[in-house]
Amino acid sequence: MELFRVLKVRNFLYHYEQCSGQLINNAKSVIITANDCSEAKKGLYYSITGFGEGQFPLHCLGAPLYLGPRKILYFDHIIANANRRLQGWESKLLSFGSRLVLIKKNSLDCLKESVSPCFGKRSWLMKIRQRAEKEIGWVIVEGELHFWFDSWSPDGPLASRCPIQGLPNRMVKWFCHGREWNLERLLSVVPADAEAQIMEVHIHPSDVDRAIWIPTPNGRFSVKSAWEFVRNKDHSNGWFIGLLKAVNWSGFDHVANQWGLNPRSSRKITIRMVCWIPLSVGYFKLNSDGCSKLGGVSSIGGIVRDHSGQPIIAFHESIGQGSNTRAELMEILKGLQICRLFNLFPLWLEVDSMVALKIIEAKNTSWSLSPILSRILHILNVSIVRKSHIFREANAAADELANMGINSGSVLYPDDIHGKLKGICRLDRIGLPYIRLSLNSTTSIICLLFLFCIDLIVS
Repeated sequence: MELFRVLKVRNFLYHYEQCSGQLINNAKSVIITANDCSEAKKGLYYSITGFGEGQFPLHCLGAPLYLGPRKILYFDHIIANANRRLQGWESKLLSFGSRLVLIKKNSLDCLKESVSPCFGKRSWLMKIRQRAEKEIGWVIVEGELHFWFDSWSPDGPLASRCPIQGLPNRMVKWFCHGREWNLERLLSVVPADAEAQIMEVHIHPSDVDRAIWIPTPNGRFSVKSAWEFVRNKDHSNGWFIGLLKAVNWSGFDHVANQWGLNPRSSRKITIRMVCWIPLSVGYFKLNSDGCSKLGGVSSIGGIVRDHSGQPIIAFHESIGQGSNTRAELMEILKGLQICRLFNLFPLWLEVDSMVALKIIEAKNTSWSLSPILSRILHILNVSIVRKSHIFREANAAADELANMGINSGSVLYPDDIHGKLKGICRLDRIGLPYIRLSLNSTTSIICLLFLFCIDLIVS
């Protein structure tokens, strides 16, 4: 009788395979018999079905199947797997979408309740959920964002700054008309001061709304950055850590040895000639530069020249407080806007900031700089522009204009270019090289004297 039942089960599985097209995996299938079942019967069952021997508890899709009372040891494999995953999270990068799935997935909350030894109340992932969501900024493209509760404004969600008027589930796109804000609809729900701030938010010409992780310079999320954000890492002792680097004690061996440091020999001096490169007939070249002084005041400058090196137009201005990266992106944006106004294309964009070029290539940056980057990318998408890096020494004309921008702002035409700037443009036009070197030892002093003489000639 028992043998007949086993054959009936085997026959049912065979018909299931024929009807569904799905095959039974015998290697993963088992038969569980009673404790008093003889070895002869077990062998017969295994030979008929092709299945192996099994016993409780079983694991199906990671969960234990068991008979009788619940025991902690049935869940040991879940705890072990979770611990193994957690060990690598601090040093690994996750995409932003993966992070949202990780934090918001309901199964994670269920796991927290079921496996308390691993996910206790003090688990840092659980602790940072609400804090981390406040550090997510949104770039508006389609407007599929909550107008009141999503952080698409630099000052955070509107609901935290002004009372909710109208429907609380309004989307941002309802307040937009194409790539512009609908002023009438805005004024119907927000006060005038909030409306002015909203009007400054740029609606980006891209594909979909994009999330930005605010704590990182590139806007990309990583578990490491979240960890640093949570524990509020103190950088106040960074200068002291820098002192402990052996390379900073070259020449003071006796002092370094007392600290247990082994200073390396000073780096090799490299000297090379660099120059401003002329371009093909029909092209224009934009050289730009930005600087941020000690007090935090930034300025930008740039110059557009034709294929022969003759100046077409130049600019310089102060852009207020900000970082070097902001100044470098602002200089590029201002130069591209001027070129677009006067139709100076095709264009060769040449800057001395590899950081800015990498940001443009990656099309991704921090929350505060994303509006600037968006405007740059929009111009690049509709114009013929070649981009390249130039050494700072060969970018002397733009550097001079950026320094001029600290004190004044102006647009210069060829007749307005005089003095040192005119001399630099003349030297660039005839191909006079500049010296690029790492400043060290007597050779550096000789090179500095040479540069000083060139500066006198230019002036």
